[in-house]
Amino acid sequence: MKRLEREGYPVISGPEAVIEILEERLSVQVGFARALDTLVKRLAETEALRYENRAGEQLRGELQAWMKVNEQVAKLGMDYVKIGLDERKVRLAEAQAAILLGVIDAVIRRLELSSDQKRIAAVVIPEELERVSIEGS
Repeated sequence: MKRLEREGYPVISGPEAVIEILEERLSVQVGFARALDTLVKRLAETEALRYENRAGEQLRGELQAWMKVNEQVAKLGMDYVKIGLDERKVRLAEAQAAILLGVIDAVIRRLELSSDQKRIAAVVIPEELERVSIEGS
């Protein structure tokens, strides 16, 4: 709470930010699930998934947490696919690319390049865009 008071609430605005936060949350949940996989596997190997106490036989908290986290991972993953976030990401990337190409085209027109310079630009621009997309991957 102190950190939240100090840093404030994160700003999540627009579809890209929503997709990013959902992917980040899914990653966190998968990380928890994998960490708990190890604990539950050890408990299963020693047949210690349950224990006895005053109230009778109980499931271990680790197993209960593992079951809940796996349920959350499955739900968030299904929701992600169901609402088409992967498709939306592609559409966002396509829209951004169209804007970028429009800007590049406008800059080239304003520079009043010679025919030779336009031919060079027609080769160099796609090469550089491809280079950047490869480096970003």
